[in-house]
Amino acid sequence: MTSVARPLRPAPVRPVSVPTDLHVVRRSRQRAQTRRVRPAMVLAIGVIVVFGALLASVAIRSMLVAGQENLDQTRVQVRTEQKQLQTDRVELATQQSPERIAARAQALGMVATADQRWVSLAPSTTPTIDPIPEATERSNELAIARP
Repeated sequence: MTSVARPLRPAPVRPVSVPTDLHVVRRSRQRAQTRRVRPAMVLAIGVIVVFGALLASVAIRSMLVAGQENLDQTRVQVRTEQKQLQTDRVELATQQSPERIAARAQALGMVATADQRWVSLAPSTTPTIDPIPEATERSNELAIARP
């Protein structure tokens, strides 16, 4: 069985009503417009990001500078206080020197005694008076010499 090829029938033509305010947009133009919008959008976002990064960098730098100024002021204050402490230590050592205390005692009318006794506080409530080994013949009272 052989069949004979029949010619195809054309599709029926229907009348198409096209509105007058519409027009056909080719796909290539639509793609070109979207491609133009995308680089502009990317550029705008890039500029905003770079500007934000620069602004953040400036803000951080200003905080660092302010902190450094505070550190410098604190270092100056520490140096000044250390110099004052050294001066006060020298003054205290001068005031506590035995020669100065002896000179001040003589100026107030006190005289040195030959017999010295040391008072030590034991765990008991009464203080004990220990004589110096050279002066064992004295009483257990503290000797205050008067001029």
